[in-house]
Amino acid sequence: MKNFGAMMVKDHSKANDKLQALAKAKNINLPDAPNAGDQQTIDKLIKLSGRDFDKAYISDMIDDHKNDIKEFKYASKNCNDPDIKHFAAKILPILQNHLDAINEVRANMK
Repeated sequence: MKNFGAMMVKDHSKANDKLQALAKAKNINLPDAPNAGDQQTIDKLIKLSGRDFDKAYISDMIDDHKNDIKEFKYASKNCNDPDIKHFAAKILPILQNHLDAINEVRANMK
């Protein structure tokens, strides 16, 4: 689980840096804080520990990555902006790798 967490921090930090640079180049303002749903998840996870945290975190990561993959697939095929389309296509395999990894973590927990 710790290896997965480290991979998430590394990969998402790198992707976020690229996204911020792209947004700046496109003059797009990104949100400064999580949306209400994400904040609710953060608030829920903060209150948990041990196995309860692991279960909730894994469940959220699976749902979140499935959703992200769907959205990034759509953007990689349908986005009108070629730079954003390329960004989505480049990040998509990383998201799939994360989903595969967290599914493996879940399988090994049983």
